[in-house]
Amino acid sequence: MAYNDDKSLLSILQDLVSVNLCSHKAYTHAAVIARAGYLRAMFDDLAKQRREFAEELTDEIRQRGGEPPSECEGGLNGLQAGSDRELLTLAADNEAEVFRHYQEALVLDLPLGLRAQLQLHFLDLLETSSRFHSMAPCAD
Repeated sequence: MAYNDDKSLLSILQDLVSVNLCSHKAYTHAAVIARAGYLRAMFDDLAKQRREFAEELTDEIRQRGGEPPSECEGGLNGLQAGSDRELLTLAADNEAEVFRHYQEALVLDLPLGLRAQLQLHFLDLLETSSRFHSMAPCAD
């Protein structure tokens, strides 16, 4: 499937920036409320990673003459949880939502450089998702 024009490509990129900004916001909050130090550190690292993803994609949007979103515009939940186990479950759910947005973008016929950039992000998302699923039974 191909995107129709530059306007469609900008819309795809804007969506990915927004979802990464939402993810950054959620992980920043999770880093504050997690009880275990290793989770606070992991969520802090993920928040930084998502900020970097958003910045990279923002540069792409600007290079293509578009206006990137400047803040989270949407629905990743705020990662409010009573326990670290619940926090990991919510984080995994949020990660699945980010994953879905990237999957939708990667089925399109994207410019080669952009595709490579999104595939690198996607590999990091896979690693994070795997880490969450392996950690969930151990939390608390």
